[in-house]
Amino acid sequence: MKSSYIKILIVLSTIFNILPSISSIKTNSLQQNCSRKITKELSLIKNLDVRNETIRNNFNVNLKNVKLPSSISNLSLMAEDQEHFVVTLLNEKVCLLSFNYANSSNEFNLFNMDSGEKKIAAVNLLPDVSFFNSSVYSIEGEIKFKQEYGKTVEISVNISGLKPNSIHGWHIHEFFIPVDEALLNCTKGGGHFNPTSKMHGAPFSSNHHIGDLGNIKSDRKGRIRIKRYHDAISLFNDTEASILGHALVIHESKDDFVTQPTGNSGGRLGCGNIVEN
Repeated sequence: MKSSYIKILIVLSTIFNILPSISSIKTNSLQQNCSRKITKELSLIKNLDVRNETIRNNFNVNLKNVKLPSSISNLSLMAEDQEHFVVTLLNEKVCLLSFNYANSSNEFNLFNMDSGEKKIAAVNLLPDVSFFNSSVYSIEGEIKFKQEYGKTVEISVNISGLKPNSIHGWHIHEFFIPVDEALLNCTKGGGHFNPTSKMHGAPFSSNHHIGDLGNIKSDRKGRIRIKRYHDAISLFNDTEASILGHALVIHESKDDFVTQPTGNSGGRLGCGNIVEN
């Protein structure tokens, strides 16, 4: 996997002339070099609205009118998937960012290529008891988590049974939900997972619950098949941010990131427990 990303970056270096040398990829911690501070600075650029397909298709042209943060020397859209950004810092280090299209504003997520100890976990998502016989919702699916030690968590979402083109808040909650019952009662997951005792907020803001994952959006068939990257959570038990053994809940409405303590995200459509594979 790592070698394929290096090949992509080499091709990009030829096209965009953004990589001074291949040695810039071989860093001990890309996460340290492309920090949450960088993602926040990029998110504040008002005329870099990459949710707009026209802007994405002409990204390198539109970039000429954008004032980049002082720590970044270049930013390019990865041509292969139109969802990742190659960021070159002034110290010639390179990192990748993905973009969260479900958010209402620019939101860049850190993505890492480093190797190391890995963990995988999954959630078998089932409808809440209150929506089990619903004619509107029949949510089901699987959500997978992958992480290399000390790096960003990759989340792969594959769920169905939602309203077409609908936006839903999703959060990690406090407790493991009993599964020895006929149907899941998602309210037994408790409140948002918040070991740091912070306010509810957007996942990449300076103040938010560790369990705040943001919003996800269904397609025209009511499905969500996406990847997200989050660096506030962990699959390793040597940190208070470990999410293993906690419940994950998909909510009925969009998270507004403001209303306390849940973002006004509505009822609990479906849930499941995060279990290590």
